[in-house]
Amino acid sequence: MNRERRTMRRDRDASPTEMNTPLDMLPEAVIRPASRSVPNLSAPVKKAVPPVVDQQRHLDLSDLEAIAHMNMDDLASMMSASTSKKRADVGTKAVGTIVRIGTDNIFVDIGEKAEGTIVADELPNAKIGDTVTAYVLASDEDGIHLSVRLSGDAASGFLEIAAQTGIPVEGRVASKNPGGYEIRFGSVRAFCPISHIDRNPDADPEKYIGQTFEFRVIEFGESDVVVSRRALLEAGLVERRNKFWETAKVGDEAKGVVVSAQAYGVFVDMDGVDGLVPKRELSWEGGDDPVTAYKRGQAINVRIIDLDHETRKITLSARDPSLSPWSRVGVDFVQGGTYEGLVAKVTVYGAFVDLAPGLSGLLHSSRGGKKAPKEGEKINVRITGVDNDRQRLELSAADAGEQAPLEGKGAIVKAVVQQVLKNGLVVDVEDGNQGWIPANEIDLPAGTILAQRFRVGKDVQARVVEHDASRRRVVLSLKLEAEEAGAWRQQNAKGAGGGGGAAGLGTFADLLSGLKLKAPAAKAAPAAKAAPAAKAKPKK
Repeated sequence: MNRERRTMRRDRDASPTEMNTPLDMLPEAVIRPASRSVPNLSAPVKKAVPPVVDQQRHLDLSDLEAIAHMNMDDLASMMSASTSKKRADVGTKAVGTIVRIGTDNIFVDIGEKAEGTIVADELPNAKIGDTVTAYVLASDEDGIHLSVRLSGDAASGFLEIAAQTGIPVEGRVASKNPGGYEIRFGSVRAFCPISHIDRNPDADPEKYIGQTFEFRVIEFGESDVVVSRRALLEAGLVERRNKFWETAKVGDEAKGVVVSAQAYGVFVDMDGVDGLVPKRELSWEGGDDPVTAYKRGQAINVRIIDLDHETRKITLSARDPSLSPWSRVGVDFVQGGTYEGLVAKVTVYGAFVDLAPGLSGLLHSSRGGKKAPKEGEKINVRITGVDNDRQRLELSAADAGEQAPLEGKGAIVKAVVQQVLKNGLVVDVEDGNQGWIPANEIDLPAGTILAQRFRVGKDVQARVVEHDASRRRVVLSLKLEAEEAGAWRQQNAKGAGGGGGAAGLGTFADLLSGLKLKAPAAKAAPAAKAAPAAKAKPKK
């Protein structure tokens, strides 16, 4: 009750002006009144009729009482913060919303006490409500002056500020000199080193002349102004790279610029992220030399085909999937059909024949026909097999006829060694199929390396142990059958026994029985020397 009466007394003493004055404009005498004598609370109190005031501006009495008991230092700090005018710093980037569009200026709310203004020519398509990003050129009693970019004559007057704040300035490349380019900002000339005109300068330095770009002023003097375009392009490079690795996936397409061309492929810069286009992925036709076909700075469209996040390596392709030559298989090139092709490469196991640009097949040596193909010549081939999963074609010479059927299990076949591996031999069987001889199907002493006993091109006779007619797959063995091996060991044992020298020779003869040895021609016996004639003794 006592507090309520004291509050009513202060309300009655306060003038209407003081009652309607905002808190930050109240004098200290009102906020913290001087001490006065305590009234007689036992006397009857007349109810004061409060004056009619604007309820929106009326100061809440409980707030006023709280302020009256505040520390003077805290109160002064609060009033200073509420009355000080906040100003934007020159050179800072401001983001705001367009609230008004005038004839000459566009007004932007950037959250300051005053609105910012942008020259209308900078945003010819601006609309109320649009969000814009601009730079603070000046902040004074006339307001806050903004610019999306400094260009033309306006740029020439703010180059010093741009050098201090990093505001981009728009200039035109006027000409080229031995060390770089002359850049014009209205009537002011500036110099841009050739290495600063781009992140990856074009192979043709004349390409930039006459173009308009944004630059950063890196040096400002009374006689010299040096600018860089590369500094702006590299701004935020780390952030863009991190974002790429967070979002990129195989199959994404991108635009890039050739950084360098090597014999094995082309390195491409995709807005700060580098990747490699291997030679085979440059075109479907292939065969082009990347060093002569591509130039530094050349624009190129690529597609991601592999991403290694651990090493951050990217493999790219410049081939358009919709133009894949394999799409012609089954339409223009069908299994069983005969077509003319160009022999692209000849190997020990066959020849690769190009049927169309980017589409080739293997003509196996066992199916080459009567005449061995030569690199660069045109021959007629027949498509005998189509592997859509691996996109491979099997070919045979048009005059080779049908392939011989696979031999049955247990049959003895002739073959030629094509590859010597650690775990077995790859051979070409005489019937035209490819065979496999596992290492455990070869009789060799333990620890023997196959490469020591076999070479490519060696003829062997093997036994069929498994075959799959549908896949035309055959597994062979060089081991003897059990009966043959036992007989061989028995004969060998006899030859090694005591007194079995003849048997041993006989067994060795049996082993060599299949060899045709040519007996050496008998040498003629030398004629007997005639005895020297006796010398006649001289007569005495």
